Amino acid sequence: MLSAFRRPVWVYDLDAHRIEAASPSALLLWRAESLEALVQRPLGALTPAASARLADNWAALLRGEEIGEQWTLYPGGHPTAVHCMFSAVRTATGARAMLIEAEPRTPEAPDTQRAVEALRHDPAPMILYSFPDGTLLMANPAARAALAEVGSLDALFVEAEAPARVRGQIAQAGTAWGEDHVLTRAGLRVAAWRAARGVDPVSGGEMVAITLLDVTDARAATQAQLEALSQAIEATQDGIALTDAAGNFTFMNPAHLRMFGFEELTQVAGRPWSILYSDAERERFVAEVFPALTGPGARWRGNAAGLRLDGSTIMQEVSLTIHQDGGIICLTRDNSERIAAEAQRRRLEVELAQAQKMEAVGQFVGGLAHDLNNLLAAILATSTGIAAQNTNADRVRMGCERIDRAGAQAARMVRRMLDFVRREEGPPVRVDLRAVLVRSTELLRALLPKRVTLEVLPGDQVFRALVQEDRIVQVLLNLAANARDAMGTEAGHVHVRLGVAVPAPQGDVRFGRGSFPAGEAAEIVVEDTGPGVPPEVFPRLFEAFYTTKPAGQGTGLGLSTSAGILTDAGGRLEGWNTGKGAAFRLVLPIQAVDQVARVILAHSDPELADLIARVLDREGYVVEAVGNARAALDAVLGNPGAYRLLLADADAAGLRGDALLTVLRQAQIEIPVLLTSRGLTPSDTLPTEKYLRTPFSTAALLSAVAEALGDA
Repeated sequence: MLSAFRRPVWVYDLDAHRIEAASPSALLLWRAESLEALVQRPLGALTPAASARLADNWAALLRGEEIGEQWTLYPGGHPTAVHCMFSAVRTATGARAMLIEAEPRTPEAPDTQRAVEALRHDPAPMILYSFPDGTLLMANPAARAALAEVGSLDALFVEAEAPARVRGQIAQAGTAWGEDHVLTRAGLRVAAWRAARGVDPVSGGEMVAITLLDVTDARAATQAQLEALSQAIEATQDGIALTDAAGNFTFMNPAHLRMFGFEELTQVAGRPWSILYSDAERERFVAEVFPALTGPGARWRGNAAGLRLDGSTIMQEVSLTIHQDGGIICLTRDNSERIAAEAQRRRLEVELAQAQKMEAVGQFVGGLAHDLNNLLAAILATSTGIAAQNTNADRVRMGCERIDRAGAQAARMVRRMLDFVRREEGPPVRVDLRAVLVRSTELLRALLPKRVTLEVLPGDQVFRALVQEDRIVQVLLNLAANARDAMGTEAGHVHVRLGVAVPAPQGDVRFGRGSFPAGEAAEIVVEDTGPGVPPEVFPRLFEAFYTTKPAGQGTGLGLSTSAGILTDAGGRLEGWNTGKGAAFRLVLPIQAVDQVARVILAHSDPELADLIARVLDREGYVVEAVGNARAALDAVLGNPGAYRLLLADADAAGLRGDALLTVLRQAQIEIPVLLTSRGLTPSDTLPTEKYLRTPFSTAALLSAVAEALGDA
């Protein structure tokens, strides 16, 4: 009868769990050569769930219900989807059996077929259990090959409490993951597992799919890395501390404990970070540091003053990082010794600078004393003349003016000496490097012996740099002293020039410290005609305490200190051999380059005109003195843009100050005018012009000139 069916039909013995009869098309479906071969074919062990489902089907058939199910058969090991209709029958021996009429379905979608094959060939063990009872539904080949036991969820994990924990996690969230011990054919292993809740496509009941991954070796490697890291943390000399999100310490390595005078972690665990700092330092952290730590991964690095357990202060270099959990990772280094060493180095630098100053003063003061004596002689002679001419008011007034001028110049000289030798240093200010170089010329000339000629070229441009003037003079003196020592007893030449700085040409071999400024920069180049610097010395030229001079003649701090001065000002000091000697370049960042202030001077008193010219020249101005106001006017009218200031005597005969101003205005020439006068005051017609009453001090002269130029 079965041979008449075109569809695959076979009789399945429920009790013997085997096929008793089959149609020819069923033999093709099962890929069997004959009925005898199919009857003898083992169908595999039934799982409890499959047995229960078949029993339920038999009972439903006996009640007259129609049953149709989607089955996936594996003839020849390949999945085949069929739709099965069941009928209850009995075998010849009276055993329970089902007549199964199969309708091969259209092959599953490619993705479904591939998914089934992927499951079968997946090297990761995957097991399907009914949920929540944990009965085995299916295990892929990898699971059966790797695991010693897959029969039920309760037997999968070694820990007794694991199954209940896994069920609870799945029931709550639908998915779960974790790590537990499992018994494999290779022994006890650690498996990372992931569980997902779903529906059994065969029975329609709930199931859970569990995928396992053996992480034993990976965990062992991680543990080894953690142990090595722990040993490194324990052994490092830098302090490491961790806090929780509330700022309470959770860990300190031994170095951090020792740094603050603690012996055990229990002394600080759970206590706030603030116990290690003073009130002022805590306030600084709250106001400045913590606002910069905006979230996980944010960092701050700086210095702090900590408090040891005994109340003493420890200077720290601190690095803070915000952890993912909101806590802080703190790396600390004790830099007390380094700070003390830097302080000692700075003291030595100051002492060296002072010694260099005194050396220059020793040679400079002789010439200065000569000039000072001349001024004092003029003062004494004038005072004697006043005593003899006390009846002539004009001569008395003129004599007093000369005394004032000579006294101011003498005071200026003394003040320059005191400013030069004192140790105090003011804050950096914007200084005119050209004026600094001009004012330093006398000091440099005094430091060099007569056999060494000095040429200083300040140029006609103004370069303003943010630096202490005294520090730049210190560098120039040091370089001049080095040039003098390098040339020894031979005659030579020192050349100093100021100009715009550009980066050194590529391939030019230079050694230095500091960075070339990003913006505009100026350079002061000091060259000598000595033997140059030996090539082996250049790499160490700027090292502290390194010197090639004989014992007792050098400290090795000169160039190191000079490089530090330039670096602190944002510039660079570099040196190289020119082939005719050595050259050193001071590079400093500057504001915009300006032209030097050229002053045309016309005064009726030659002595006072000479004094004004010398004062302004020392301050970096370029002064052109002419015989009278008319000559000055002709020069300005002939070349209107050549001068920045006209300084004239308002009382000069031939062309008074008010007439001078009138001519300039009629010619529409805009130039600041500074008039000196014994009695003239600003008129209503010329209210904006500058007047300087005589007698005046040097300070008053410089202030008036600066004010006149500043208003231009």
